[in-house]
Amino acid sequence: MMRIKPVAWVVLAGLVWLTGCSLFTGGQPPAPPPPPEVLAYIPPTATPEPTPTPASQPASGAEQGEIVFVRDGQIWAIGADGTGERTLTALPDGSSIRDLTMAPGGQYVAFSINAQQVAVLDFARQRLVTVAQVSSGNVGMLKWSLQGDALYYHQAALDAQGLLVSGTIWRVAMPPDAAPEPVLLSDPAILPSSFYPGPALNADLLILHQMTINSDDLGRWLVFTPSTGTSVPLADGYGLWDVSPNGDKALLYNQAEVMGFPAPLYMGAFPQPPGTLVNIGRISPEGSEAAFRLACFAPDGMRIVAIQTGAEQLGQVVLFQIEPSGLYRVTPLDPQPGIQDMAFSWHGEDGVVVQRWVPGEDSPSLWLLPLDGAAGFRLTNGEQPLVVGGR
Repeated sequence: MMRIKPVAWVVLAGLVWLTGCSLFTGGQPPAPPPPPEVLAYIPPTATPEPTPTPASQPASGAEQGEIVFVRDGQIWAIGADGTGERTLTALPDGSSIRDLTMAPGGQYVAFSINAQQVAVLDFARQRLVTVAQVSSGNVGMLKWSLQGDALYYHQAALDAQGLLVSGTIWRVAMPPDAAPEPVLLSDPAILPSSFYPGPALNADLLILHQMTINSDDLGRWLVFTPSTGTSVPLADGYGLWDVSPNGDKALLYNQAEVMGFPAPLYMGAFPQPPGTLVNIGRISPEGSEAAFRLACFAPDGMRIVAIQTGAEQLGQVVLFQIEPSGLYRVTPLDPQPGIQDMAFSWHGEDGVVVQRWVPGEDSPSLWLLPLDGAAGFRLTNGEQPLVVGGR
């Protein structure tokens, strides 16, 4: 049994107007796909800890285009015009909400509470459902399928010294009425690794992040087929930021570059059927000293928003937009001196909701930014913003 050693992320900074590279230029020619690897961990037949039958309680709903966010241990909602602010939950005082994530389509939002519960807000039925609860260990790392029909999460079982005994990936089908089903069990006594869920491309293709326990290694990303227990590398030497809404391509970082400057943004294509990525190439500007992180596709699967950092900027949301030449142009959104953009969510096709720190303020605020670089609109204070029906 070994302790999981957290990966330290460097906060990067920068602000530039630049022209990117063509969609898949500069990459390697496609290599023959490697043979599938059978993971040492098969879907478990017994649960490390009993999971309760989902319990629900009344909750408020939210409409398409509204912004859902966290403040003071509750989930809130507000309109894109800054009106209609209200709480959606009535959690106990002192609750800590993490992993807030919106299902594609916007019917559900999932989150963890105190790292002990996984909960789903069902907007259509106006209810809050507890889908998992543990008395020891923790739960987290919530990810949705691209179709929005299933939620995946990681559950860690720990001993009295906080050492990892086992890690399980669970799947919860939507609507959240049935008990979670185990997908993959990792046992450090067999192999010093643990697996964490990424997006599910479909019902039988799940992206995994394999992390070596007690190591600073950034791990590797796999495309896993639960029905057979086999996996292939997603892209050797790369980590995943996002998968496009239709599952045809992915935004990547190079693991050798992500901790420093520059840290370019890469894109790769999924073959059909999906497996190891092909045509991986840099899409951020050549010669740039900036780093790009938390990159996310637009609903149209073409435009991209990321946080750009560098020597003079703690964090700036930027838009990647492809031009007729096939190159990407990078446009800062609502640039302001001294601000730090920390998280964002697409607001339909025409804007981005951003969580940012403003100099002189003691809590983060939420802003709606247009895509042309014009001044943004401040909505309210909060964090972890999501848009109902956005990305």
